[in-house]
Amino acid sequence: MLTEGDILMCFEAINPSQIYRVEHPAIVFQNLGYTCRMITLNQLEYLSDLSFLKGFKYVFLHRLPWTGAIDRLIHAARRFGTKIILDLDDYIFDPEVYSESGIFDRLDHLEKRLHLDMAARLRKTVLQSDLITVSTTTLQTAVKDMGKSCEVIPNAISETMIRQYNDDSNEEMSNRSGCINLGYLSGTSTHDRDFSVIQEAVDAVMDSENSVNLFIAGPLNVNPEFLEKHGNRIIRKPLVSWEQVHTLYRNIDINLAPLEGRNRFCAAKSAIKFLEAGILSIPTVATPTPAFRDAIRNGENGMLAVSVQDWRESLYHLCRSPNQRRSMGAHANQDVMSQFHLDTTKALWESILEVQALES
Repeated sequence: MLTEGDILMCFEAINPSQIYRVEHPAIVFQNLGYTCRMITLNQLEYLSDLSFLKGFKYVFLHRLPWTGAIDRLIHAARRFGTKIILDLDDYIFDPEVYSESGIFDRLDHLEKRLHLDMAARLRKTVLQSDLITVSTTTLQTAVKDMGKSCEVIPNAISETMIRQYNDDSNEEMSNRSGCINLGYLSGTSTHDRDFSVIQEAVDAVMDSENSVNLFIAGPLNVNPEFLEKHGNRIIRKPLVSWEQVHTLYRNIDINLAPLEGRNRFCAAKSAIKFLEAGILSIPTVATPTPAFRDAIRNGENGMLAVSVQDWRESLYHLCRSPNQRRSMGAHANQDVMSQFHLDTTKALWESILEVQALES
């Protein structure tokens, strides 16, 4: 049985966004004086008596589509006057938009139906919640178009992340001498189309700059001819746990953050890659989606690139100018620490929770 608290936080047991969208808010809630209790969706499904909700002010759901357990939870919350806050960090609540995600390239017909059903059920959770919090302004616009109240809580870095990333920060690959590593951390198996945006530019840079390597971490299907052509200059590492991601970033000099153009799903993505690289003062070249445009001042703390020519010129510029790499990386670090630290979300959450309490 759960003990009484102020905020009940419910989420999938295994979710790559849990750090940014569950654990980080929990830190802020506790700093604001709220008591948090955690429960996974699987644990919730085994609870028949939800009377404990009477002692909670808020239920916080992260990316949870409508299920029988969520139905019971929300109806119980309504009985006790407990406010429902749903948090989202991807455009996965609209089946049409979600179908533009690269994940669908790897699914069979049945799997596609299951994913689209999930999106429809998540949309129902959106409609049944009191407030939606999201990671980007693009998502906020989409939720408001559904007639729901919505606030942006940007992804932010924590003190724990800063310590993790900076521990042994001088550790480097033994063969780094004189080489420049372009780094692409795919994270999941859904980014083949994103990388294809920059493959031609990366190919051209590696052709003309013998000191440039490509560092790929995580699952990614790369053109076989590209792989054969550059062979031992392509360094591949497997996907690692979130706690070890910083060890991958230490291997790169220029962080690549391409996203497929004219894709509504991609346009709603946050600038997490800029944040994570910025902790280590690594400059990022990114597709100018709204979140990256908000984070990156082109030519100052990173670079934005649309066309193949843009990407090629940006990469040439950074590869050939170590001073510019250091300068942009340093500015990225300053901005990440000042504008994207978890402390910057405290006032946002405080206002949201106060408003929800007044509306009870």
